[in-house]
Amino acid sequence: MCYEHGYNVNRVSPENIVYLVVKLDSIVKDDNYKYYFSDGHAVCKMTRFYGRESISDIDNILDKKSIQNNDWGNDYTTRERK
Repeated sequence: MCYEHGYNVNRVSPENIVYLVVKLDSIVKDDNYKYYFSDGHAVCKMTRFYGRESISDIDNILDKKSIQNNDWGNDYTTRERK
């Protein structure tokens, strides 16, 4: 189980948060970029990290049901995988 209210993170107002949106293809196609992705929240012990070599399997690695779930509720698995 991960931390319910963040991990050493101060709450900030939404207007002070930067959201970066980029097409995955623009990063994957460029061999100059090093990148990693995870299947869960970085502080969770069960989270696994993946590199460039796993990108072709990203659809099987990520839990799309949890990511797309709008209800955060009390389901810690969904929270960790979002």
